[in-house]
Amino acid sequence: MNEEKVPGEKKRAGAGDILTGDVEERLEHERQVDSESGKPKHLDFFDRYLFIWIFVCMGIGLGLGKLFPGMERSIDSIKIGFVSIPIAIGLFMMMFPIMLRIRLEEAVKAARSWKELGIVIFFCWFVSPFYMYLLSWIFLRNHPEYAIGVVLLGVAPCIAMVLMWTYLADGNNALAMVLMAINSVVQMFIFSFFAYYLTRGYVKELGAKATFDISRVNIPNILLTVLIFLGAPLIIGFFVRRRLVKTRGEEWIEHKLSPWMRVMAIVGLLFTLVVMFAMKGKVIIEEPIVVVLVAIPVSIFFFTMFAGGYFASWAFNINYQNSIAVGLTGSSNNFELAIAVAAAVFGISSRVALATVIGPLIEVPIMLILVRIGLRTRGYFPRKKEIVSPLLPVHSGCTRGEGQGERATTLRAVLRRRLQPRSG
Repeated sequence: MNEEKVPGEKKRAGAGDILTGDVEERLEHERQVDSESGKPKHLDFFDRYLFIWIFVCMGIGLGLGKLFPGMERSIDSIKIGFVSIPIAIGLFMMMFPIMLRIRLEEAVKAARSWKELGIVIFFCWFVSPFYMYLLSWIFLRNHPEYAIGVVLLGVAPCIAMVLMWTYLADGNNALAMVLMAINSVVQMFIFSFFAYYLTRGYVKELGAKATFDISRVNIPNILLTVLIFLGAPLIIGFFVRRRLVKTRGEEWIEHKLSPWMRVMAIVGLLFTLVVMFAMKGKVIIEEPIVVVLVAIPVSIFFFTMFAGGYFASWAFNINYQNSIAVGLTGSSNNFELAIAVAAAVFGISSRVALATVIGPLIEVPIMLILVRIGLRTRGYFPRKKEIVSPLLPVHSGCTRGEGQGERATTLRAVLRRRLQPRSG
């Protein structure tokens, strides 16, 4: 006889049990997903019109740059070392709310879901950086600074918006949360090496023609930037979250605090964009083709990376909820980190930073298209459907595994009887 779980234990079990844990946890999660799958889902006000806010900020930034021609030098002078203080404030506002939602303690549970984890690691860290570099070379080799910005976008897999896309696509948000935690930790150690070695050729090609100081582009500076804008918020968010869980509880964090933190992240992004366009937005007026040049490789990247992760999940016979989480995680970008590195290392007024800003402008509408593709193709998952005999229903007291075993035994017995030769 199975022992009943104490409700508190089930709640603390977390995503690991939902992914690959006991049958009771998985059934409970599936019932919850089934009840939610028919309900219409939508983005909140800020996220729904994010690309419009970006255009508005572009206009505000351009207007400020026109009204105050000396603003670029004034903003660029407010820095500690090579880190711009105004940009640091905006980027921290962007990154901290993301890190507050990450549960680092659940990252170790991802090993239980080895198929999904393996696909995400393969596409995010063995395919994505080199694939984006290839696209940058094909489409932007005559525009090295924009190529560098595009490469930075490809090196940083998404750790924030992917939760929203997974939710809209009726995916497994518990799995997306675990994959997000893994990517956050991996990025701290690997991003700087990929960012340096994949952009080094472009930096050397630019030489004296660069709009940034090429001497600042080295692994220590990139690593320091990653630790400041990713590592520090991650550590602070971890301890703040632990404290809030004890004093307020998970429910309060998810339903009361998180919506306001999301607003804070959007405001941080928009503030950063206003500052950046005030300093370098005139380039878009002088060279409007830059948006198209950056949009082409980035758009191809989103669609093909999603197709790769999504199809690989189908090939491994993974269910739809996990497959869509894998596909969206592998295709979206951590544009916040890309903007941070571009602004701090290459310079806030460089064309590299400008290219990374175009990332979120393109990502939002494309990811919404991918969500719709997922919802329309969910019926093809998993690849091998369960063959269930209707001869024996599953009793309410049985677990799924026990019910399937009984059905299989009954089906074999019926087939044997039918195949036996009749006497006489």
